[in-house]
Amino acid sequence: MLFPMVVALPDGFTLADLERAETHLLDAVLTPVSEGNKRKVMTAMDAVRENGWAVRFIVRLPKRPSRHWRDIAMHPMALGFAVAGNGGSVTWTTPQSDRKHRCVWVKVQRADDIFSQVMQGLLEDFDGVCFERLPSDGEASERERLKAIASAATRWRLWQPLLSERTEVSDAEAENAYCRCWRLIKDEWLLSVFPSSPLHPVTLSFPFAVPEGVRAYGLSFPAIKRFPLQHKGDKAIVKLGSLAEPEVVWLTSDGQRLERMHHRAGELLTKAMQFAVQWALARKEQMGDLPTDLKALIWQMLQAAKRRQFSKGYLLAHRILERMEIAS
Repeated sequence: MLFPMVVALPDGFTLADLERAETHLLDAVLTPVSEGNKRKVMTAMDAVRENGWAVRFIVRLPKRPSRHWRDIAMHPMALGFAVAGNGGSVTWTTPQSDRKHRCVWVKVQRADDIFSQVMQGLLEDFDGVCFERLPSDGEASERERLKAIASAATRWRLWQPLLSERTEVSDAEAENAYCRCWRLIKDEWLLSVFPSSPLHPVTLSFPFAVPEGVRAYGLSFPAIKRFPLQHKGDKAIVKLGSLAEPEVVWLTSDGQRLERMHHRAGELLTKAMQFAVQWALARKEQMGDLPTDLKALIWQMLQAAKRRQFSKGYLLAHRILERMEIAS
């Protein structure tokens, strides 16, 4: 598995923690292995396999692991083992390869800061993300953080097939933003765009030739959207308009790959809406009395979710989150 979304678990993790990681679309858990818990970790791996869950394990082995501990790292549900870590990243590898993978370490404090930290890791060329802890599903403030993590994980899962294709990197000229570009297959690029202000329109121009026929697409929910791409002399220019948050943009001319990405986005939209609605409701629990118009928006959001109007529910949930952030 390349470019995983990982969460760190403590020694005392439970099967419920693993299930919560699974249902919130996290790819793996990072857990330490010691003399005192090695049997528990192996049992947990067996239980995950028996339950048919997809979540994998990155184990942090002792400095001088015994052969038995190495057997844990070779378990079918083990993704690999951590070989280094500091306050900013975790490095892990697999028993089958010497290649080292770096996950950016994401702090779990303010829910609204989580996605920007994930995007910062992408901008800095990390191979994945590791959240410092898994919030509980108890108190509303913890549930809000949990749903923010799940929302970021859903977007990351949309991008994963393209992230694995990244090769050479360069920076684009950007007006009112910072942009990093990765070349993918022939005549395709993936862009990570950080707006400097939500009030000013973002325009990109590239340090490489963009052939005629290539189009620019924003890879976000509720649906992939096309941005205007123009050729002016030797330069290609993409106008993104005003961006409220970081954006991932894909340059491609391959209609079949685009169709597959549309299908992938459609499959993930159900989860994207679910997590957005749950995030909005968790934030609502922490607020005082809400304005009448905001209550009406919440009612509309719940009706959209009930009627399986995924795009409408997603957009309303994010509109409500923004309104409640301003109100708080």
